[in-house]
Amino acid sequence: MLLVDDHSLVRYGLRLLINNEFPDAFIDEAENEDECLAKIKLFPFDLVLLDLNMPDSDPFNIVQFINQNCPQTKTLIITMSSEESYAYRFFQEGVMGFINKSSTNERLLSAIKLVMSGRKYISENLTRILAEKQIKKEINNPFDLLTKREFQIALGLIGGKTIQEISLSLSISSSTVSTYKGKIYEKLSIANHNLSQLIQLAKDNNVT
Repeated sequence: MLLVDDHSLVRYGLRLLINNEFPDAFIDEAENEDECLAKIKLFPFDLVLLDLNMPDSDPFNIVQFINQNCPQTKTLIITMSSEESYAYRFFQEGVMGFINKSSTNERLLSAIKLVMSGRKYISENLTRILAEKQIKKEINNPFDLLTKREFQIALGLIGGKTIQEISLSLSISSSTVSTYKGKIYEKLSIANHNLSQLIQLAKDNNVT
């Protein structure tokens, strides 16, 4: 099992909790994307517990790498980020579960057991959100209008990355990033590429 989080205290707490429930489990740690990918290349983990908000890391890249190179590895997202804003996108990418860090220890252990058995973990709150979206067939969060790539780039802009930094992290040209940037502002109805408005819109919709 690989614990991927940039906070050492979080990793320490998770390790204690999991070791207590699964004393024979092999547990390793990573604090960013580069370290995570390096360890996945060396060892076929059964499960990756992945935080979404780590410096210099793109969780979509991590999940995509796991899917392409270690299809037997299951991924459980554990984060403080909004379920409504992120969970549906990551389920589409193939993750097996999405759980908030505010959940109880018992809920987290149940999620781990469920995912390890090959079943998806979806919280009651997320089940309600997904059901309402399916019934209403409407988009309440404007960021849902963005494609996966547009959403990745929007997160980079919101996080203060330059066009060049986003280009490097996603392995695409700067001109391509600029094109996507224009589409993002257009879809979100933000005039003049106003970054402060983009950041405020993200806060209003629990994207940050």
